[in-house]
Amino acid sequence: MISDDFESKIFSFYTSFKENETINFVVYGDNRGLWDNWQNASNIAKAIEEKNPHFVLNTGDLVDNGLNKTQWITFFSASNFTHNSTLYPILGNHELNSNYYFKYFILPNNEHWYSFDNGPVHFIGLDSNLRNAFRFSQLIWLIRNLKSNTQKFTIVFFHHPVYSSGNHGSTWYVKFLWKNIFEKFGVDIVFNGHDHCYERGKVNDVNYIVTGGGGAPLYNVGASWWTISSEKTFHYCYVSVNQSQLTFKAINSEGLVIDDFLIN
Repeated sequence: MISDDFESKIFSFYTSFKENETINFVVYGDNRGLWDNWQNASNIAKAIEEKNPHFVLNTGDLVDNGLNKTQWITFFSASNFTHNSTLYPILGNHELNSNYYFKYFILPNNEHWYSFDNGPVHFIGLDSNLRNAFRFSQLIWLIRNLKSNTQKFTIVFFHHPVYSSGNHGSTWYVKFLWKNIFEKFGVDIVFNGHDHCYERGKVNDVNYIVTGGGGAPLYNVGASWWTISSEKTFHYCYVSVNQSQLTFKAINSEGLVIDDFLIN
């Protein structure tokens, strides 16, 4: 791009892949870098950029105050991976349903909740904030969406965790509304944020992952009956999927794999 005397670098991005192709993507959330001048959020973003994922899912709370335009500009400035990777966010509580969110992102469906297919995976993003979580229209849309899904793998992402041993803990209304639906339709992984830590649990064959280590101040995390792995650390999740296998790795800001698993 050339504007007056300024010429940008050349960047590229990936379009969607066919069902029989392999995809690599990142999931992370809770960036909110105002507290340390975006230092840790920038470190995680640089690590994501080096992975060169085909696209990135964000589980919400990208900024501290969604009504503050300057914070959005700083988020994008600190997130260099967005030059080469499509970003799919979902609303956290700190977005405050801001017009800036809907101005900067053009998402499928009504932009509060949406789905898309890429490679062998069906992705569903939901709005778990109270203003929309109890909407009958979202619930019916979710059921119909899962019922018509024919992809090999299914991944759901939203902000408030179904299961968490962190400061906020599990979200009762999310569990009440959606947990049985995830189980009935065989969802493989549910990604959440809100608690600024990493935790993986498994309940009735559904993997629940809290990935809130994108830059916000870290929270303490414990362990509960569902917990397989938990750690107080800045991190992101790297996922590779082909038609027969999903490979998951949680990677901290130092590049160390803190957790991993496979789904066949």
